[in-house]
Amino acid sequence: ASQVPAMIRGIYAYHVQAQGWSDIGYNFLVDRFGRTWEGRFGGIGRAVVGAQTANYNGVSTGVSAIGNFEVAAVPSATTAAVKRILAWKLAVSRVPATGTVVANGKSFQRISGHRDGFQTSCPGRYLYAKVPEIRAGAAYLMQAPAPRPAPAPAPRPAPTPAPTPAPKAPSPSAAATRYTPYKGVGLRQGSRGTPVVVLQRTLKLSADGAFGPKTRAAVVAFQTRQRMVANGVVGRTVWDRLERLDYPLIAYRRVVLRQGSRGVPVVVVQRVMRLTADGSFGPKTGSAVRAVQARTGIAQTGVVSGWTWVAIENQMRR
Repeated sequence: ASQVPAMIRGIYAYHVQAQGWSDIGYNFLVDRFGRTWEGRFGGIGRAVVGAQTANYNGVSTGVSAIGNFEVAAVPSATTAAVKRILAWKLAVSRVPATGTVVANGKSFQRISGHRDGFQTSCPGRYLYAKVPEIRAGAAYLMQAPAPRPAPAPAPRPAPTPAPTPAPKAPSPSAAATRYTPYKGVGLRQGSRGTPVVVLQRTLKLSADGAFGPKTRAAVVAFQTRQRMVANGVVGRTVWDRLERLDYPLIAYRRVVLRQGSRGVPVVVVQRVMRLTADGSFGPKTGSAVRAVQARTGIAQTGVVSGWTWVAIENQMRR
């Protein structure tokens, strides 16, 4: 269960860095433990356009079940979670779970598999066989009456609060970058201040702190190169893209790797350190990690986490 976030970060890195998309392709991801994860950024209750099925992204919501269900059976927890998220999402949009809809001249069941709209084996033969059950289960959940609320508990006397110790100064987080303080700041022509200076320096402009026509033109050019909406406005998506370009391993900084770890994050470490990228964290990978830690004054644990990711990322810039 603890490995699922790293798997999702690996999917995200593949979609953004290899495919060149703006974010992870799916709106939702469901794991084998029945947990549902938000995929593409924008708000789970909104009509966020994903990248799940070419030619149909604008009229659909993509739910990815994590696993290879061409060869493995589908856990019941996964099936139940897919039913729940589809029932909720369709209810938000006031769309029934059953029946057909025509999109781009083709007729689909409202809940369909990826292969119904694209030439692919996805979602795998075992999960595809479950689609009718999922469709019926989502329809049932949408019709089920809401449970009665539990009675309010009797009020209890408030306990005397214990004295709170003075807060300690926070230690710098390895997950933070120079863009972190500004991700909630929107910029457009006419904006001024430190966030504009940070933006201008990143775009290699004269950093005068005033968002004028030259800064706007540079933002539009950046958005065009990145295949984003080229409106000259800087919001969270632009800040995130600038950050990913400057800090290519930012998606992995909360992942912990040690001897015995396997998967995409291990491959990333091995490639940066010019090792055989077999995805298996063995003694050679551990020795290379300790060498990086020694050069940068980090405790030589051989474990990749936080600041060790930063040190490995800095090695990429040499």
